[in-house]
Amino acid sequence: MVHFDECEIAEVPTWVIELMLNQSPRQSYSDIQLPVPERVPLIECLSKEARSILNNNEVIKGGRNDTAAMLARDLIGTANYLERIGQQFDGNPYQILWNWCAAVGLHDDKPKNQFEQIWFAAQQSNPSPSCSEEGVNNCVRGWYWRTFIKTTTGNKVIRHPAAKTITANELLTQIEDLVAQELPKKHLYIKLAEIAKSTGFTERLIERIYAECLVESQNLELQESMLTAVDKLVSASQHRFDIADALPAALANPIKQLASDLNLRPEVYFTALLATASSLHNAQTRVRLINKTDFELTPNIFAATVAQSSQKKTPIYKAIVTKPLAILQHKIEAEYQQQLVEYLEQLEEYESLDKKERKEQFPNGEPKKPALRLLWFNQTTGEGLLTQVQNFPDKGILWAADELAGVFKSENQYRYGKGNDEENLLGFYNGDGVISLRASGIRNNIKNLLLGVFGSIQPDILSKLMSDCKDSNGKWARFLYVIQPKSGCEILEDNSRPELTPIIANLYERIDNLLPKKYELTPAVLKEKNNVNSEINSFGSFKC
Repeated sequence: MVHFDECEIAEVPTWVIELMLNQSPRQSYSDIQLPVPERVPLIECLSKEARSILNNNEVIKGGRNDTAAMLARDLIGTANYLERIGQQFDGNPYQILWNWCAAVGLHDDKPKNQFEQIWFAAQQSNPSPSCSEEGVNNCVRGWYWRTFIKTTTGNKVIRHPAAKTITANELLTQIEDLVAQELPKKHLYIKLAEIAKSTGFTERLIERIYAECLVESQNLELQESMLTAVDKLVSASQHRFDIADALPAALANPIKQLASDLNLRPEVYFTALLATASSLHNAQTRVRLINKTDFELTPNIFAATVAQSSQKKTPIYKAIVTKPLAILQHKIEAEYQQQLVEYLEQLEEYESLDKKERKEQFPNGEPKKPALRLLWFNQTTGEGLLTQVQNFPDKGILWAADELAGVFKSENQYRYGKGNDEENLLGFYNGDGVISLRASGIRNNIKNLLLGVFGSIQPDILSKLMSDCKDSNGKWARFLYVIQPKSGCEILEDNSRPELTPIIANLYERIDNLLPKKYELTPAVLKEKNNVNSEINSFGSFKC
C-alpha cells in the first residue's frame, strides 16, 4: 500500500474549476435585509420565555396576572416595533393575549375585567420588545432563514459534464411514455433509475415528476365525466323557483318587487330569509327526517350567496338580516336595561345586609348580573360564541357575515392553526351539545345549540377555499348556495318602495316567541326530498 505522503497531488479538472467560477453565490444569513418580503408570525418575534408561555399555556411564578402583564408588554412592544420598521406580520396582539387568558382561566377570576385593566396598563407603559430591538431583528432573520432559504437551498452536487444533457421537453416525453406503458412497479423503478442516471438528476426528482405526470394523465381521463357533471350542474343553476309558492303574498310580493327594482333574483332574498328565520327557533326544536328512527336535526340553515363583487349583495344582507333584526334587538336591549336597573338595586340591597339577613332575603346568594342576548353577530371566537349560548340555552343565534370568506379564513387564526374551530363549526351545524373541560373544571355545559349562518362570497374565492372540492369533512355540503349572476340595474326616480322591514321583523318576532316544537316531513315533502337526493347523486364526483 502506498503511503499518503508518497502520493502525487492531482490537478483539479478544468471543468470543475469552470463550474466553480460560474456558480452564483448562495445567499447567507447575514445577507437578509429587514423588512423581509414575507409576513412573519408575531409570536416568532417574542422572547423565548413568552413563546413558551403562549405555546404551552404556562404561568410564571408570579401568577396569572403577572404573566399576562409581561405578555401584554412584549406583544405590544414587539408589534409596535415591527410596524415602525415596516415589517408585516400575522397575529393580533390583543387577541393572542385574550386567547391565552381564556386558556389559563384568567377571565374567570374576580374581580371581573382584569384582562382589560392589564391590557390598558401595558399600553400606557409604552413598552419595548422584551428581547430588545436587535433581538427582534434576529428573530425575523432566523424565521425567514429557516422558512424560505435553508429549506430551499442545500448542498449542491457537482455533476460531471459526461452526464447527458437533455431539454425539459425531452425529459417530460420520456416520463410521459412511462406513464402510458403502465409498467409494474418493479420495472417502473428500474426505468426511473435509468433516466436519473443518464440525465444526472436525482431519482427523487424523477419520481416526483413521474407522479405529477401520472396525476395529469388521470385528470385527462376524467374530463369526459366532468363535462357531463358540469352540464347537469349548469342546468340545475338555471332552475328558477317562485317564492310565492312558499311565502304568503303579503311577504312574497314586496320581496319580488324589491328584487325586480335591483335586478336581483328573488331566490337570493328567500335564501337569506330562510337562514335568518332558522336561527330564531327555540334551541330545543327538532325536525324528524325519518319517522321510524330517531334521526332528528335542528332547524338551522347554513346558506351563502355566490356572486361577483359589485352585485348588490350588501343590500340583500341589510334588507333581510340586519334591519329587521335591529328592531327586535332594540326591544331586547330595552328589556336588558330594565333588568340591569333591577339588578343594581338588588345588589345594593344585598351588600347593605349582614350575613344572616342575606341568607334570609337572598337564599340563592348574590344577585346574578343579567346578560345581553344577541340575535346575530359577525365576528367571534369559539369561546365567545359558547359563552353567549351558555347564557341563553333556549335561544338560537345567527352568524351573519357580509363577506363569508372571513368566517372560513378566521378559523384557528388566533391559535396558530392548532385549534379546532372548523370541527366545532361542523358540530354546531348538527346542533350537537358542547361540554368544555378546562384545568379548573367544566367551563361550558351546553345541551342544545342552534346556529344559523348566512353570508356572501365571490365565486373565485369560494373555489380557492374549496381547493380540490373533495369536501372530506362535509363542510361545504352543509351550505345551501344560491347564485346571483352578473346584472346591472337602472336607478329609478320613483321614491315609493315596498315596506319590507316591519313585515319581516314581525315574522322574526313570531318565530322567536315559539315554544319548542317537533316537526315531521309530510309524504309530499319526503318524496320531493328523495327526488332531489337522486338528482344530486346523479351528478357523480369529480375534481375541480
